[in-house]
Amino acid sequence: MLTENLIRFNEIGVGARKTATWSARQERRIGFKLLNEGPLADFWLSVRTQPAPKFVAFFGTVVPQPLSLDQDKHGVLDDNEDAYYVVALSPGEYTLVVDFANVEGRNTNIQGAVFVLDADGGNRQKIITFNEIDVSYRKIQQLQVKKDAPIIINVENTSKPIRYNLKMKRSL
Repeated sequence: MLTENLIRFNEIGVGARKTATWSARQERRIGFKLLNEGPLADFWLSVRTQPAPKFVAFFGTVVPQPLSLDQDKHGVLDDNEDAYYVVALSPGEYTLVVDFANVEGRNTNIQGAVFVLDADGGNRQKIITFNEIDVSYRKIQQLQVKKDAPIIINVENTSKPIRYNLKMKRSL
């Protein structure tokens, strides 16, 4: 069995995660070839049965913090720093409210993004982008959930240090 490019990265940032699933007809030893055509980087490779028995930490150590509906989560992120949260959702529509503010209270370029990932940390999708000249800025995004499942929210800063606030609520 040969699968070309089972997982392929072409990302800009300080870290990324991809997941893939494949099936084998019978139990046997399988080899993996990992190629890096870019600058020096650290890689973590995990192989598990499906469904996965437990979550594998991002980058070896980062485990998403729990987030409840209607709960504010906040913090400060330096340039190229991010935070991860996990929230269990049932089918329905939800509203995600995210505020970014320059830590020094200066009018500057606020840059960053918010991503949603599936329960194993794969299938990363950008849902909010910040690229604003201001002291602070708020973005609101609707999310449609089709089945009971946890989702991971990744808040990422790509500019000067920011203070962020994140809140997920069920839409009215």
